[in-house]
Amino acid sequence: MKTDMKKIFILILPMIFFCIPAAYSEVPEEELNLSTPVSASDLSIARAVIAVYVEDREPVDEGVSFDSSVGKLYCFTHVIGAESETFIRHVWYYKDKEMAAVLLDVTSPGYRTYSSKNILDSWTGDWRVEIIDEHDTLLKTVNFTIE
Repeated sequence: MKTDMKKIFILILPMIFFCIPAAYSEVPEEELNLSTPVSASDLSIARAVIAVYVEDREPVDEGVSFDSSVGKLYCFTHVIGAESETFIRHVWYYKDKEMAAVLLDVTSPGYRTYSSKNILDSWTGDWRVEIIDEHDTLLKTVNFTIE
């Protein structure tokens, strides 16, 4: 029985790590002060795209349709209008099911940030990332497809 449990653990462990989203931001999370409110109307999204990767804080290989073998995708967001430190959330949906929610800090009036999501090759179909401010206001939706 102990051997069976070990086999199950070995099979499940890679799936857990493969499905966990990663978040990246320009400022460490511990430096973020979430107590200062920002009006929802202050923030806007200058650019939000899905890309195969991010290099030098810019999206690379942007698209709206990706092959199922892509492995990982990034939602790059350029936020403008923050008058003080605040945050946004990237909420990743697959076929209307929430797959991940990633909190990202915004610390300047023109701020670029991104989150990533590992994509299993069986997760074909419609996806979207909703970008939401700290007041739960939907700022933008980015739609894409995995084929």
